[in-house]
Amino acid sequence: MIKAILGYDFSEYAEKAIKFTINNLSNRIHYLELIYVIGLNKLVILNSEEIYRFKAEIEKKLQEKVSEISKYITECKYTIAYGEDISDTIYKYAKENKFDLIIIGRRGLNKIEYALVGSVSGKLLKISDIPILIIESYKIYDS
Repeated sequence: MIKAILGYDFSEYAEKAIKFTINNLSNRIHYLELIYVIGLNKLVILNSEEIYRFKAEIEKKLQEKVSEISKYITECKYTIAYGEDISDTIYKYAKENKFDLIIIGRRGLNKIEYALVGSVSGKLLKISDIPILIIESYKIYDS
């Protein structure tokens, strides 16, 4: 059985990663932890009351998501982590807590977007010695 961590940010890409995990891996994963990373740069612009409200709102949403997932994967929890770099923070947490697998959704950035903002999944691939499952998301255009 697998102990997995899933990078979660409430985006449609993270939702697709959860859906894929439930549909394809729920019989193999005995423990799933969602990790939400709060960038330290975000906290600099907030006062202590705003930080408290922001964290409480995130925790409430994460608890709801864990409750949904627990119908399919019995042991599911969440963690809120703080760091300057999302990829580094996810990797360090996964390494310290001996996870077998990192799961992450991929936005499918084009070359310009990738050059401007980088890619969490791309950086994780470069730095991690823990296996990574990247759930690809494709843009669909109506004609």
